Amino acid sequence: MKRLTGLAGVTATGVLDGGEPASGITRGLRVYFVADDGLRPVPRPGPPLKDLATVVKHLMAGPTEVEQRAGLTTLVRGGSYEVTGKGAEIDVQITRVVFDGGGSDELVSGQLVCTLARAQSQLVPGIRPDEVRVTLGNQGPFTCADFRKN
Repeated sequence: MKRLTGLAGVTATGVLDGGEPASGITRGLRVYFVADDGLRPVPRPGPPLKDLATVVKHLMAGPTEVEQRAGLTTLVRGGSYEVTGKGAEIDVQITRVVFDGGGSDELVSGQLVCTLARAQSQLVPGIRPDEVRVTLGNQGPFTCADFRKN
């Protein structure tokens, strides 16, 4: 191996430690879709998130064609709902939401809870997704951890 020496303005150094790997919660919207092995978060880059209703629309829109070919789907198809959030608490009133009959209630609830919890952590500074509690109608409150496999 040939060694470069004498480059102008470059001084030789020993081995440098790069420090610890990046950690912490990543930023940006994640929508949770259903895969064969359970829920899978999928990034949705775009403009800054403004409200929780927009998040549910992303969920109902479903995965892209590429994501569908990778085996992802959504069990929430459409209907009427109202979503309100304050701090680490979210309340979802579902009046006429259509669910795909092929999935379990647990997966449908998990899609909503995990997607909304992630979104609320983006909307409210200082709140982590695992701190958000979501009430679905008269059920809950739930956290995303209630729907994740260990």
